[in-house]
Amino acid sequence: MTKDMVLWLEDVAASVKEQINYCKKKGLKVLIVQTDHRFHDVLKANYNRVCLIIVDVMLRGVQNLEAIDIPSVETGHGHRAGWMIVREYLRADSQQAEYTSIPVLMLSTRPFEPEEMNYLEQLKTLGEIKNHAWIRYLEKSSAEMGWKKVFRQIIDEIVLGDSNEG
Repeated sequence: MTKDMVLWLEDVAASVKEQINYCKKKGLKVLIVQTDHRFHDVLKANYNRVCLIIVDVMLRGVQNLEAIDIPSVETGHGHRAGWMIVREYLRADSQQAEYTSIPVLMLSTRPFEPEEMNYLEQLKTLGEIKNHAWIRYLEKSSAEMGWKKVFRQIIDEIVLGDSNEG
């Protein structure tokens, strides 16, 4: 089966409409989901087709991760929900190991806190040791449009099949 699908966890899809259209223009099917539970269900059902997971760090509607059996995680009223999904679900050592082969792009409108950047670097290092797919963080800044160019480059790498580099 061809890996031709982008699974995008995003609560405000209109804010990334241009990027969604770019993915489609490149021949990728884009599935947008807004909640952790739906994300879990769609990922499980389409695992063999997903070539990239994009996660918005701030998901206002996701107050906790109980729906995906991670009850003890704080999401900061949704402000850190996407980050916690990556950290505790997609790249957790104890759970969901089958998803470590899928690259993850995290998007946010705010910079990561130093603690989050340190943990992201730890995840990247662990991923290199365990041969996991890459994880990247990209800040969506309305003042700095360079992120859109980087986004397009990442999608082009995925389409060309050169997505193993982080």
